[in-house]
Amino acid sequence: MYGAGLNLFQMPLFPFFMERLGAYTVDRLKTAPLYKRVLKEFAAVTLEFGYDHLFFPGGTRIRSGGIEQRLKKGLLGTVLEAFVSSRMAGKSRRYYVVPVTMTYHLVLEAATLIADHLQEAGKSRFIIIDDESSKPAVILDFVNRLLSMEGRVFIHFCEPLDPFGNRVDETGESIDRHGRRIDIDGYIRRRGKIVRDAQRDAVYTRQLAERIVSAYLDNTTILSTHLAAHLCFRLLREQAAETDLFEFLRETAFPLSLPLDPFLSAMAKMLGELRAMRERGKIRLEPLLERGDPLAILMNALKYFGVYHEAPVIERKGNRLFTRDPNLLYYYHNKLDPYRLEVAA
Repeated sequence: MYGAGLNLFQMPLFPFFMERLGAYTVDRLKTAPLYKRVLKEFAAVTLEFGYDHLFFPGGTRIRSGGIEQRLKKGLLGTVLEAFVSSRMAGKSRRYYVVPVTMTYHLVLEAATLIADHLQEAGKSRFIIIDDESSKPAVILDFVNRLLSMEGRVFIHFCEPLDPFGNRVDETGESIDRHGRRIDIDGYIRRRGKIVRDAQRDAVYTRQLAERIVSAYLDNTTILSTHLAAHLCFRLLREQAAETDLFEFLRETAFPLSLPLDPFLSAMAKMLGELRAMRERGKIRLEPLLERGDPLAILMNALKYFGVYHEAPVIERKGNRLFTRDPNLLYYYHNKLDPYRLEVAA
């Protein structure tokens, strides 16, 4: 089961699938405590009955194009609520949280998402009705172009966690960082009895959220478009270091350009850092980034960037690289932003 924004059911094509895939509606504009409490209780009770749930722990898709860092604890906390309720009822059902990462070279509605993020409108708009993905012809054209390029979607299922953020072994038993089994029922006992404790559960849910964020960082697959956009944006920002981000995006005269050879040199150094991180298990890279040279990676990114967006995110003209849409460049750049990579021109 999963919660889908009410607006999603008003978009072309989507209602047919939503109504058949276990979705229940969520109205993000409703903020009444009673409404939120009923949603949480519904999620907790269905978990108790053995229904799996799929949801964005940030409450919706992340608008910035980055990696989710700020998880909302309400729905996430229903896992622990269901666990406590089942134990109080004398049941031994186990509950697990499986973080999942999904990355792809292009995002259909990237322009609208990043505009929403920059305007801070994402707080009140769960699904954007007037974006690119609301037009069936645009969707079909986008899909056809991607299929012609053999575009991939990289999905990774991370190691499962228990409701407290502990890892589990192959039999589903909770283990500590040394691999020793843990009696998690003891976490919710007081003087030998299982009890409800909202403050205690909030601490455990926060701990679970931290482990999920860590899993996202370690298991996101970085693609050529992310690397090229990240490096291009960082180098362009260095040219306008005296301006803040919003002034740069709003007032800088575009297109801006970079010389090709220094860009490739900087990419080679950033690739070295990324590959070292991959060896330590701190990131995932698509095969091209694992073995390819900077020029091959750049050309692959340019091929994707030229597929759909009206103004190519990055394009090559001779021995220079140009960008005409700073917002889109910033959107694709953000995927690598949490890793704080060094830029050496």
